[in-house]
Amino acid sequence: MSAVSERIKALIEQSGLSYRSLAKKVGVSNVTVRNWAIGHSEPNREGLEALCEIFGVTPAYVMFGDATSPVQTLVEDGIVSIPHVNAEVSCGHGFLNTDELELIRFVRVSQGFIRRYCPSANVRSLQIMAAFGDSMEPTLREGDAVIVDISEKKIVRDGMYVVRIGEGLFVKRVQVTPEGLRLLSDNKFYDPINTTPESIEVIGRAYVGLCIKRL
Repeated sequence: MSAVSERIKALIEQSGLSYRSLAKKVGVSNVTVRNWAIGHSEPNREGLEALCEIFGVTPAYVMFGDATSPVQTLVEDGIVSIPHVNAEVSCGHGFLNTDELELIRFVRVSQGFIRRYCPSANVRSLQIMAAFGDSMEPTLREGDAVIVDISEKKIVRDGMYVVRIGEGLFVKRVQVTPEGLRLLSDNKFYDPINTTPESIEVIGRAYVGLCIKRL
């Protein structure tokens, strides 16, 4: 039995699910789930995504036992599976968010989609967060999915970023100025926010907002 199969077996036992029940949820046969649990085979990308969503763990934990790494994007056969996490980024006055992000599900898009809409992003470090509020309309509407490259932690160029100010997460256009940073809303009813790099935490660069139901 491999370390991967031991972790899968432990997750199944902890969940209280039978092999039959888990197989139905994943969309595979009972034999396939049993083979994963006894080490005769390992889950493919679709199976790994399903297990992570059902058990609330990351691919890094299932495959390598790493419970500390953030949930990562999966890339295989031209398909990019982006983790949709439970972060809500404000397009208004800020939304209090939990410190520990949890996986909701994976959203699959093509690599062509990433090249078109997120041309300079690190494809392995993408996460989807939900937008709330109206300050970034018409670019982002409430409920839109914001694709965020969490590897970009410093603002060295103008662009749209997700930033933490105090206990709130915001998505704003950020301009680098001689005095520091200016956070801008696309909705002109909202005033700019002048701040400094030391006063904010950069969560990542935001690339696109689309209705999650369309993804």
